[in-house]
Amino acid sequence: NITVHNVVVAVAKEPSAAKNVTIGVYDGNVSKPPVANTTISSIGPMSNVTVSLNITLRGVGNHTLIFYVDPGNYTNPEGAVNEYNESDNMVYIEVNVGLPLLNVLITSPEANKIFEIGGNAIVVSGRISPVPSNLSAVSVSVLVYKEGKLYSNISGVSPDASGVFYAYLGVPSDTGPYTIKAVVNYKGGIYESEAVNIVVKKAPIAVKTPWWVYIAIAIVIAAVFGATSWYMYRYGLGKFVECGECGAIIPAGSKKCPKCGIEFEKDTAKCSVCGAWIPADSEVCPECGAEFVVALEKEKEYRELMRAKYEEMLDKYREIAKKELGPEYSEEKFAEWWKNHPDYISFDAWLILQEEKRGKPIKCPQCGTLNPSTATICHKCGSPLPAPRVEEEKPPEEVKEVPEAPKVPKPPEKPKIEEKPPAAKAKEAPPKPTAPPERGAPPRIPAPKAPTPKVEAAKPEAPKAPVPEAEKKEVPVVPKKVIKREGPAEVPPKRVVIKRPVKKHVVAKKVVVKKPIKPKKEEEEKE
Repeated sequence: NITVHNVVVAVAKEPSAAKNVTIGVYDGNVSKPPVANTTISSIGPMSNVTVSLNITLRGVGNHTLIFYVDPGNYTNPEGAVNEYNESDNMVYIEVNVGLPLLNVLITSPEANKIFEIGGNAIVVSGRISPVPSNLSAVSVSVLVYKEGKLYSNISGVSPDASGVFYAYLGVPSDTGPYTIKAVVNYKGGIYESEAVNIVVKKAPIAVKTPWWVYIAIAIVIAAVFGATSWYMYRYGLGKFVECGECGAIIPAGSKKCPKCGIEFEKDTAKCSVCGAWIPADSEVCPECGAEFVVALEKEKEYRELMRAKYEEMLDKYREIAKKELGPEYSEEKFAEWWKNHPDYISFDAWLILQEEKRGKPIKCPQCGTLNPSTATICHKCGSPLPAPRVEEEKPPEEVKEVPEAPKVPKPPEKPKIEEKPPAAKAKEAPPKPTAPPERGAPPRIPAPKAPTPKVEAAKPEAPKAPVPEAEKKEVPVVPKKVIKREGPAEVPPKRVVIKRPVKKHVVAKKVVVKKPIKPKKEEEEKE
């Protein structure tokens, strides 16, 4: 507290009041900025005014405070008030600054935290250190300021044994920035914490969801469900089976049909070739002998297998390369040599040729899955596949040359010309030993024992020389006609090639169809 006096000295003029008197407090040097200042608006003649100043000093130790009334400046060195005596305007006070007894710290809320009007209470927590020995003498107050003015005050807060205190404040009803301070009163001393700033805002208005949003969500859910159902029906049939009673598609693990209620036998399956009920783990059908495909080859395993076959094909070329390259032979050299070879073919091109030789795959009409050319049912959905096309092979070109034999003019030379075709064709089509000879024709003798005298016995047929010309005209039209000669050889008939495995070694797939358990009454009636 500082008291300033207005001393009036007797002069010719009447005494007057001192107005706008400035007071500055300096820490040891008046040339530095003041550590505190204030202004007195007016001091009457022969009167005094006492003012209070809060002074903050930095550093522990002794400080010399200079209280300067009406200090001068560069513009007005003697101050704003004209005085008779300027030498009595300063007071020097020695102050010793020591460490505070207590330190107050606010730990919650965080700085610049945002609170909403009408929300939960503001929890203010802090700590006092060191913990006072007499906690009953400690009193804590929590002050809330808005724009520098006190907004609310909570007093009488007591710390716990560890020096921690809590206070609960209601969220202010006005928006804007606020400042929170904690003040501790202990043994006549006042200890303040640093200010913590918070912000109060209005709560956002809840926006109602439009009705069309719910409709859109329902449509999306229905679309996802429909797409999933379609995918399971189109591509996921491998996990479903067919009920043998009503034909419904049901899960593979079902013990009872959910549609017709029939119970199923365990571990049974239906053969896709003969339709017999057989054990599910059978590899060969005991009824028709068909072999089942347990699982399809994976693409990786298939390519590895074909790669091994491709390498086997290259082995013969490796032997040729070893002879040409000699001691310089290596796999890298062989790769370069093979790329420059006239017979070079890459693995992918070779694989395509092999697949073309095996036949084109059959596309399932139901699910579109590609199946091997020898398959009769789809390996995915079990649907029957269309029958393979029947291809007819043209008769060998050698058959067309057979009618030209009768053109030889000399009859004695006919046996020699006719013996060559039967001997060459006997290897392709062996004679039928059980076939009886035609009436009026000479007896047939097996090819290896055909003697020359028997050919002379056929001389009476010499007048029939024009017959081969008629036969020559009919050969191109009817390729199945047999040209009779002395000997067992005959013209081979047209061959029909069907791309289907032999019935005794059929490769099929087991169709998993749930077999219903027949009631005992039906079995007794059948017996």
